[in-house]
Amino acid sequence: MKRKALIVEDDPAMSLILSEYLSDEGLDIHAVTSGHEAVDSIKGDQPAVILLDLNLPDVDGIEFIQDIHRICKSCEVIVVTGEKAADSATRALQYGARDYLVKPVEKERLTTTVKNALQCFELHQQIAEYQKSLEQENFHGFIGQSTASRALYKTLEAAAGSNKPVFIRGERGAGKSLCAQAIHEISTQNADPFIHFNCSSIQAENIDHNIFGLEGVLSRAEGGTLFLDEVCDIDHEAQKKLLQFIETERFEDTGRSASEVDNVRIICSTAKDPLGEIEVGRFREDLYYHLHVLSVEVPPLRERGGDIILLAQYFLEKYGKEENKDFQGFEESVKKIFEGYHWPGNAKEIQNVVRNITVMEDGGVVRFSMIPNEIQGAELEIEKYSDNGSATTNLFSGQKIIPIGELEKMAIKHALEACNGNVQKAAYHLKISPATLYRKKPSA
Repeated sequence: MKRKALIVEDDPAMSLILSEYLSDEGLDIHAVTSGHEAVDSIKGDQPAVILLDLNLPDVDGIEFIQDIHRICKSCEVIVVTGEKAADSATRALQYGARDYLVKPVEKERLTTTVKNALQCFELHQQIAEYQKSLEQENFHGFIGQSTASRALYKTLEAAAGSNKPVFIRGERGAGKSLCAQAIHEISTQNADPFIHFNCSSIQAENIDHNIFGLEGVLSRAEGGTLFLDEVCDIDHEAQKKLLQFIETERFEDTGRSASEVDNVRIICSTAKDPLGEIEVGRFREDLYYHLHVLSVEVPPLRERGGDIILLAQYFLEKYGKEENKDFQGFEESVKKIFEGYHWPGNAKEIQNVVRNITVMEDGGVVRFSMIPNEIQGAELEIEKYSDNGSATTNLFSGQKIIPIGELEKMAIKHALEACNGNVQKAAYHLKISPATLYRKKPSA
């Protein structure tokens, strides 16, 4: 797409010369004769480069540079004028002009200056896009802008572009269901059904009917997405039928003959280690590899850094409004404790903690005394905070405190040694995914 260049010049002959000089530069060139016309043009279609005459009939040219940047912060302004005074050039640059050209303008000088301005404009556009991606706090229900969250968003977008099965792994409460929903919403099937079936919430004897029955979730998901949450919890008979369906798009209805269902995308999740479940005989290995075509690993909340406070603030505002109470954020002491807490229940746990605070407290700033006792007592580092935010030493009766990161390294090293370097087995015994273990294991 052509970048727009706007010439603001009250002399028609000079405007024509500038337009001719730039005619081979691949620009969409527009020309106006006054400041007011320039404002209308900028508001309608913002240009990349503006060639501005300082001596306009209706505005002060130098002060007008500031007006331009209020409307279009990314526009590159090049001043073109007959004035040769050094102070005019200096003032124009101080007010935000990219460069200063004196009439009569040489073609080579003009085109070089415009090319440089366009490069600056493109660079600023790229930076703005990058900052926008960094600041992304809400992605299809996810709240977070940490490096781990942004990497997850990219993985979900990539998975949404395919119709292959997706296997989502992560701890309970980390957001596996949100991942499945996001993949469906981004995909081309977003107008079709999204059926969420929690395999762990149905008794084993009813699983078969609920999935493969006449009104089962498989039939209801036709054309759309079937999300099998906690798929490792289905029994062997259901596993067999699910494998049959993935291979043939046909399955045996409960109490009926074979049926066909077209174009159903399977997304599944588990908080368990599927390789461990295969090892002990609870999950079919062939089914796992049919489902594990595209892999998504949801990072636990403790690995998402600043997302903890973003989530807490989001839930505080949400539930504060529901309770009709005015909460004004978190005291610094509370933020530090939240950031240092392990959050074994992940986003679901922090949601429940903040919901409890909004119900039990009257509003204002969330202080140390307002957070649950189990979180107050879980702080492992050196400081303990009082309600006024002051810190006191907390050495647990003088015993040395080992940071969680060091304990984690020790546990991983021990597990790998005990399993003779077998990452899959070590991950199973540590109750984490092999991918997480690969990422966290100490370098040799």
